Amino acid sequence: MIRRHPLASAVLALLGGALALFASPASGQESWSVYISTDMEGLSGVGAPGMTQGNGKDYSVGRRMVTREIQRVVAGIRSAAAERGVQSVRIVVNDSHGDHANALIEDFPPGVEYVQGSLKPLGMVAELDGTFDAVMYLGYHARAGQPGFLAHTGSGLVLDMSINGIPAGEGEMNAAFAGAHGVPVVLIAGDADYVRFARETYAARSEAVVTKTAVTAHAAHLRPVDEVQDELEAKARTAMLDLDAHEPWDVGPAFMVEMELNNATHVEVAAGLPGVEKVGPLTVRFTESDPERAYRMIRILYRFLRM
Repeated sequence: MIRRHPLASAVLALLGGALALFASPASGQESWSVYISTDMEGLSGVGAPGMTQGNGKDYSVGRRMVTREIQRVVAGIRSAAAERGVQSVRIVVNDSHGDHANALIEDFPPGVEYVQGSLKPLGMVAELDGTFDAVMYLGYHARAGQPGFLAHTGSGLVLDMSINGIPAGEGEMNAAFAGAHGVPVVLIAGDADYVRFARETYAARSEAVVTKTAVTAHAAHLRPVDEVQDELEAKARTAMLDLDAHEPWDVGPAFMVEMELNNATHVEVAAGLPGVEKVGPLTVRFTESDPERAYRMIRILYRFLRM
């Protein structure tokens, strides 16, 4: 039998503990930051236009639906964190529909931060930067000119849009911005057409939840709300457990944006903005290397351009 001096045994014990810390990345020192962008057209339980509008008969139902989806996704994120031994989880919800004041903050899970109000220069990606580990979309919809429940891009002013030649709606422009900051979209949720189109661009590997199928642009066949919300929680958990498998969507070092508008006068006004050129009777184009300036310009063209 080999007998060690008590001091040698103590040193070996300390070394063993130090090695164990290095070998265990989930030792309780890891932290996550998750960004959730919420729209309304693609929510579970929402199948009529008035449910997404402040003056609509059943808008209060839409407000409850977005709040419940947030609750369930937060539960999934925190469940994954507990399994991974992640002790610090920051969750920021950016309200991204209409006046950007739809969710019922008094019913949020404790500790969830909320970005509210529509007059934000970066709109649907306000305060999103490289400090986040993941992005999740709730209640999203298909882009303008495509099938889907209440499909549109930003506003009724936009007929079509592309980024570097890639057909783009709100999901793509937000994913491109996130990707430029190195942040992947790990979960998407919305109607079947939205999910199908997103799979072709930025969400090939994202977890996805189909909430409904469009019957027409203004009517939908809804899945049972409880089933959708259970799936949202489960897939939010899976997305975070598999976080390393997700990659940011990279559209290139610059954004070349083409936007087709529904009014020739708006095109003439847009072409008066610095860097914007008219390239067709209803189409304008600009190229911008800075993702924040590119996103601001897109937002000006689809939201604030008025006669």
